[in-house]
Order: sequence, then structure tokens, then C-alpha cells
Amino acid sequence: PWHQDRHRSDRYRLCQPHAQARLADLGRAIKPGDRLILVSNLPSYLGEGPRAEAPQRFEAYRRSILLLAGRIKRQGARLVLVSPLPSFEQSKLSIPLTLCHREWFRPSWAIPQACRGVAESRQLELQHTAAIRVLQRDLVRQSPVIDVFDPFNSVCPPAEATCRTTAQGQLLFSDGNHLTSQGALRLYGAFSRFLTQT
Repeated sequence: PWHQDRHRSDRYRLCQPHAQARLADLGRAIKPGDRLILVSNLPSYLGEGPRAEAPQRFEAYRRSILLLAGRIKRQGARLVLVSPLPSFEQSKLSIPLTLCHREWFRPSWAIPQACRGVAESRQLELQHTAAIRVLQRDLVRQSPVIDVFDPFNSVCPPAEATCRTTAQGQLLFSDGNHLTSQGALRLYGAFSRFLTQT
């Protein structure tokens, strides 16, 4: 919330010093040829709140990313931005999805009845994050060291009309927007190809 100076409030007073300390750590650690991968729940940060705030939020994100890219470039490294994943309304998740994992101590017969896959329209999910994707493509044009990896199709294939929290009996999300280990493994092939091609 730095565009509103909320980092000066008591609740957020440690955010900016923490971010500056992390940037300093990265400055010491990054070497030529490295890639810094930046993953954020951008719809939460950029897509919520009053519409009047959206341009300021997007501009604050753009400035921050370009500043970081400038630092990365001076060190001979690259910056990888990860595009948004599908997200699921928390209100539709009746229990924590971590309780839906089949484990040695939780056989299939012990999984709660409330465990069910949650689905969202693929088209609506893409529309919901379209402005963020456009912004990220613009950032690629503005900096020669920025690349974008899009994991969306790996967990929500184009042939499907809906995005789901489960697939083939596997839990892909542990809540509304965090991947499980199984969900993350679905990115492996696409991400490996991305790393070898960029």
C-alpha cells in the first residue's frame, strides 16, 4: 500500500525497512547470469479496493518493478515475473483444503464430506487478471531484462471451460490461491522449458 503512504502507519511500519533489507541482501547475493523470480498474489494487491485506486496501484507496481529491474541489470542478471494463477473465492471453500489430502493418517474414508472441488469459469478468471497481464507485457517492453512466465495453462488447461481446485483426484490448491505440491508439479514442464528458452 505504499502509494497511499500506508507504510507510515503503525500496522505497516516494518514493511518498507524489511523490503529494503531484502533488496540489500539480494544485491549482495545476485551474480551475473542469475534470474530472480518474483511471485506475488497480484490480483489481491492490484485487483481489490476502490476502482479509483487501481491506476495508482498499477503505477506503483510498475515503478517498483522497473527500479528492481534496473538493479538486476547492473548486476548482469534477469528478472522473471510470474503471471497470476486462477484464484477461488474463499467463501466457496467450506473447510481448509489441507484437510482434503489423503494421508496415511487420513485414509479416503476419513476425508470430510465437505471436501469438494471448487470451480471457477476459466474465461472469467482470465478476464479478472487481464489488466495485470497487459501490465506485465508492457514491463517486458520497457526493460530488456524482464521476462514473464505464465503458469495459468498448466493448472487450468485451455481445453477446460472451468478452473478447478482438484484434478484427477489430486488437490491442486491448498486454499483460494496457493498451490499444493501436486499443483506446483504441474508447472514443472512449462517452467523448465521457459528457463531453457529465455
